[in-house]
Amino acid sequence: MTHSQESLQKAVEMVKAKEMTTYKAAAIFGVLRSTILARVKGKRGAKYEHRGRPTTFTASIEKNIAGVLHTMEQCGFGLTKREVIGLVGQYVTRNNITTTFKNSLPGDDWFVRFTRRNKLSIKKPRAVEIARKKAANPFEVQEFYNLLEKTISEIDVRPSRVYNLDETSFNLDPSKSKIVGVQGYSCTRTTSTPGRENITVLLGANACGEKIPPLIIFKGTYLWNTWLYEDDNNTTYAATRKGWMETPVFESYFDNVIIPTLCTKKEPLVIIYDGHSTHMDINIIEKASANNITIIKLPPHTSHILQPLDISTMKSMKDRWDKYLVQWQRKNIGKKLPKSEFSRIMTEVWNELEPDIIINGFRKAGIWPIDRHQVSQDKYDQLALKRWENQKKSNENINEHVSLGENNEGEKTKEDLTYQEENIIMENESEESKENSDDKETEEKNANNCAIVKNPGMFKLQLPQKISNEYTEKIVILKDEIIKTPNSQNSITVEPARPMANHYKTNENKEQIINTNVTFEELVLQTISRGDQNTPIKKKRIGRGAEVITHKEAIARIKKEKETKLLKFANKK
Repeated sequence: MTHSQESLQKAVEMVKAKEMTTYKAAAIFGVLRSTILARVKGKRGAKYEHRGRPTTFTASIEKNIAGVLHTMEQCGFGLTKREVIGLVGQYVTRNNITTTFKNSLPGDDWFVRFTRRNKLSIKKPRAVEIARKKAANPFEVQEFYNLLEKTISEIDVRPSRVYNLDETSFNLDPSKSKIVGVQGYSCTRTTSTPGRENITVLLGANACGEKIPPLIIFKGTYLWNTWLYEDDNNTTYAATRKGWMETPVFESYFDNVIIPTLCTKKEPLVIIYDGHSTHMDINIIEKASANNITIIKLPPHTSHILQPLDISTMKSMKDRWDKYLVQWQRKNIGKKLPKSEFSRIMTEVWNELEPDIIINGFRKAGIWPIDRHQVSQDKYDQLALKRWENQKKSNENINEHVSLGENNEGEKTKEDLTYQEENIIMENESEESKENSDDKETEEKNANNCAIVKNPGMFKLQLPQKISNEYTEKIVILKDEIIKTPNSQNSITVEPARPMANHYKTNENKEQIINTNVTFEELVLQTISRGDQNTPIKKKRIGRGAEVITHKEAIARIKKEKETKLLKFANKK
């Protein structure tokens, strides 16, 4: 039975005042009768002013630690459970904090309660290569939206004329579907291939959810009739040496599918796809221009946030593909999936895909309707986001002052003329101070071509932020972000030991402030460092690929080769 502290307190007071029996108080206030009796007779009482045992750290310190962990997570350098426990142990040891931790290291029980109190959880991070992380740049993404908005408004295109093309690969063995089994028993799935064979498929659809015939690319020198599947939607096929997309194949798809299918009207057409080299041939661009097609290329490495089919459609496609594949293999045990069956299943999966899923992808990408705020800030590179926010604030301030100046330009009073004279004097004085001053800040102003906006009686300096080294700067920005986390402080707050109490009135919580030797932020920053650039090392051939040798034998061969060269050089002399 759960109850609040107030309910328990009122029940005990009513019983002590003999206004209620213990039975009646238990029924009205929802408190166990045994608990009320124990409190009334003084056998058991509240040890602390709050329910439960006291926490090792105060709420402000825990909030600070949780804020640092969230900042590290946002920057792509999240800490593991063991790393958090180790850093908290260092924090306790180096600041001489008295705790109940064994060997000054918190246990799993503390970690569970800490994460529960601060709404944290252990999760598997999605691997994002550094090229994608750096390319998720608000400067490039917002420029893409500017271009998209300008293009659509200029040619006045409807959503049914905005298409996206994207290609992906499908495995010939199921890998996503889960099964039901007995707990503790290791399960397996019998497949017909090692699971490394994939087939490339190009898909296309518009912002209204309307689909165009897909393109299936098989691996092979020739295309055979037994690989094809007869259907009403005219699925297209091709074959390349490696089974990948190639420029001639994409150009042929452009000629035989896109232009005949989508360019039957004189309305303009917008096609959005990534800038892979196979998509950007000059012949394709010329044909697009001749058929009133506008191609908008996505910024590099941004398909995971801007590609509509990549955001919503591909996962649904592969989940359904996996389901069909499981059913087919169960009825054809030990048989490899024929290419004709691949064509049939792929065509059926594409035809069954609901238009709402495709429409949702365009919406989430912010392409239709155009919404540049669909890309959340946590998906951006944090360094680039900070630079973008600073520049945005600077531009807003400049525009505000410029607009104020334009509004008052036609009405110049005596005060305005006096103010202009004061500004001229101040500018002259500032120029003289720039020539004569050795101040470091003045040198930085000149070096960075700072923009000066004049206000009455003051100068407002706006410095453009320059990045000399992206990795070093990222660590600096990360440090700034960590120091700005909630309740970041150079001192810790330790609550005094709470005495035993038989009453339920809360006392004032007096906290003792002691200075720390090291903050939790500093301990976290010590785990981050810039990786040195790989310097090229001169390599020497020491043997054939199939030859097996040890490191000592390799060193001996290099020495012998060097001695032979020196001997030849001496003989020539």
